[in-house]
Amino acid sequence: MIHAVEGSANETYNGKNMVWTITAHEFADAAFDGEYEINAANALDEAIQKWNGKIVFMKVYDNVAVIGGVEKTGSTTGWYDIYFVIDNGKKGQSSVPDQTSMYVVTTPDLDKAQIWWNEDPSVLMDELGVMPVDRRNITVK
Repeated sequence: MIHAVEGSANETYNGKNMVWTITAHEFADAAFDGEYEINAANALDEAIQKWNGKIVFMKVYDNVAVIGGVEKTGSTTGWYDIYFVIDNGKKGQSSVPDQTSMYVVTTPDLDKAQIWWNEDPSVLMDELGVMPVDRRNITVK
């Protein structure tokens, strides 16, 4: 294994709590594994409450990881998601909390999703915005 991202986050969206978890691994042979789950009960449209996905892409830039996955459950099963996470150190030992973007359901088209996944993280941060991780921790190795 050459990279790993693990953790969870509580975020506030539309005044409601969202919780997500992730475990992602990148191997020397360019294979990926892992999964993520997003529980957005009451934070998003009622049709979009909770879903999980399989990790199909991950690129690590120092303490930033760009994550790509395909949704396995939910109203957009088969669609590709993208988001990033920023590991700013251990909880309680850093004055800056870990950070994340909101996921983006990009497209059911893998080729279009790969364009997003390979975008420079600073562009993604501008496009997707950055949110602090409340009450949880993310580790990028």
